[in-house]
This record gives sequence, structure tokens and C-alpha cells, in this order.
Amino acid sequence: MALITFGLVLAALLAGGGSNTVETLKTCVAANDCYAGSISITTNAGLHLESISSCCQDNLCNHRELNLPPVNLTANGLECPVCFVFGSDHCEGMEFLSCTGVASHCITVSGTLQAGGLPSLFIARGCSTETACSLPLGRGLYSTGIIYNLNRLECNPASKARNG
Repeated sequence: MALITFGLVLAALLAGGGSNTVETLKTCVAANDCYAGSISITTNAGLHLESISSCCQDNLCNHRELNLPPVNLTANGLECPVCFVFGSDHCEGMEFLSCTGVASHCITVSGTLQAGGLPSLFIARGCSTETACSLPLGRGLYSTGIIYNLNRLECNPASKARNG
């Protein structure tokens, strides 16, 4: 018999132009499919994702509340290569993004994303927190109406900004 765990995810997607989405997801999952922790990832086009999740097995644990920390978009003197390509797993060009807040790592993730229809390839590069570097591969990660299934993740400490 598989152990069932309750997963609680609070995610905020902050997009350029003031379009913000905050969503809470409560669901039951197999214990080994529940990812607990907080992450922050920023890619180009002003796309910033904050997520915090918790796993529990106690009675009525789905009543817990999660709170995202205040979003800090102040430049921190670090930079990373940046891109987001939908429908491909390859980035062209070498643009850079100034990292903000506590984002101290450069992340590259690729795989498929699904938002109601068929899964599509994607690749994203940008700044992230160190905790995002341990996202699980081969498992569906849900955030703001999108299921991400990562098949590749590379993460390295960010470099000092060239103009800073």
C-alpha cells in the first residue's frame, strides 16, 4: 500500500506589465511525489515565479496556511544568461539578466509544460534561489495552472554583473 501525503502549494507568478497570479493548490499525492520547499526563478520578459510548498500526513493538515515572503526585485549585483522558449528545448543568443533579491544561482531547465492542452517543449534560463537547483526531474510540478515536467536541470553560482 502506497503512503498518501497531502501537498499544499502556494505560488505567485509575476509577469511584466503588472499581470500577477497567486494560486493555492491543495491535493493528495503519493508521498514520494510531494516536493516541499520554496523556490524563486526569474527569466526574461519580466517572468518571476515564487513558490512555497509543504507536505504533511497529519489529520486535517490541509488547513495549514502558507505565506510567500515579500517579493524582493532589488538588483543584487549578480547576473545570469536568460531565455524562455516555448516549443523548443534550445536557446539561441546570449542575453543576460540582472538577478534580484536572494537569487544567487543561474538555472537552466527544460522539459515539457502543459496548460490544459497537449504537453509542449520548453526551455528556460535565468536567476534562481539555490533551493530551485534541487527541483526533482521526471515528476510533474504544478504552478499557477501549468504542469512542468523537467527532464534537465543545470544550476551554477551566478557571476558578478559585468556592468556592476
